[in-house]
Amino acid sequence: MAMERITGDPRHHDIQVLLDEPVERRSFADWAMAYRDEGHHRGMLEERLDQLVARMPQDIAAHVEAFAAAA
Repeated sequence: MAMERITGDPRHHDIQVLLDEPVERRSFADWAMAYRDEGHHRGMLEERLDQLVARMPQDIAAHVEAFAAAA
């Protein structure tokens, strides 16, 4: 299971599940993960987030935007 791989990987920390429900197909098949550290230009990450959120269903986009704002 993907979540078990993620939580077992020491590179991941502070994991927060935003939504946990069964799905019939992948919602974000072309979505690549991203992260921000002290060396990243903030505008680049925000631009990528805007691109991803634009393709999400509105209810999920609201969760992602709220999560990103808290980071």
